[in-house]
Amino acid sequence: MLILGLDPSTLNTGWGIISVSKTNDMSYVDGGVIKPKKDLTVDQRVLFIYKAVKDILKENNTTSDVASEAGFVGYRNFKTAMSLQAARTACMIAVMESGYTWNEIKPSEIKEAITGHGGASKSEVAEMVYITLGSPSNLIGVPDDVTDALGAAIAHVGNLALKMKYREALE
Repeated sequence: MLILGLDPSTLNTGWGIISVSKTNDMSYVDGGVIKPKKDLTVDQRVLFIYKAVKDILKENNTTSDVASEAGFVGYRNFKTAMSLQAARTACMIAVMESGYTWNEIKPSEIKEAITGHGGASKSEVAEMVYITLGSPSNLIGVPDDVTDALGAAIAHVGNLALKMKYREALE
């Protein structure tokens, strides 16, 4: 099973794909950053992100599920919050229009799932993502946007495993 993780932003939207075995072993497949040109308006950036996410899903049509870092609402700058919300919406529509369910996970929940504590730093998350995915050499030095997206995918795998255990317990 392949899981696409997303970390939406109008400047740098991170994405990462992981492969999950039947025993929940995970490995890194691919990842990158969607970078609209800085001279584009916000609406042009949103369209760029939407198209890029659609392309990623099309190129990786064996993707089973999608998980995204939920938008952080604690921004003091209203313009920044609105811009992030626009990127999130572009990703959400691209995902749902492609036939997938939109799964959001709060940043603190991703950090908790990856490192064991919800207040982990970006470097702690990156290190644990690297270890969880088997320490692949092609993951060394990737931007935080990618490791954040991979973190969302890894946390989603944990959520899916819990849901399956819950269903089994009810049967």
